[in-house]
Amino acid sequence: MTVQTISGSLVDRALVIALEVHTGQVDRYGQPYLLHVLSVGLSGETEEEQVTGFLHDVIEDSPDWTLKRLQESGFPQQIIEAVDCLSKRESEVWEDYIERVTTNALAMRVKLHDLEHNM
Repeated sequence: MTVQTISGSLVDRALVIALEVHTGQVDRYGQPYLLHVLSVGLSGETEEEQVTGFLHDVIEDSPDWTLKRLQESGFPQQIIEAVDCLSKRESEVWEDYIERVTTNALAMRVKLHDLEHNM
């Protein structure tokens, strides 16, 4: 099943993508990485924060998912921009990454949920 054939809310579509990308991945402690993504998304206070939380690592962790593909899957521009800000670039230093995250209010809120869960 492709995301384009899934009806339902943005949350539903984001969850399907998160399941597709993160199933079988584990974190550095051997726990299913999907639990982290779900926790970040469920920490969101708005639908935008939830959707962005579910998608926050998709671009980094899957060569099959791009910002363009998210756009083609019907996600609004503000979510795509936030996911872009949250996607660390190869060889990017932490300070540059955080500086980019802080340019986007939605990305910043989701990053705080991400950091909180990682602590």
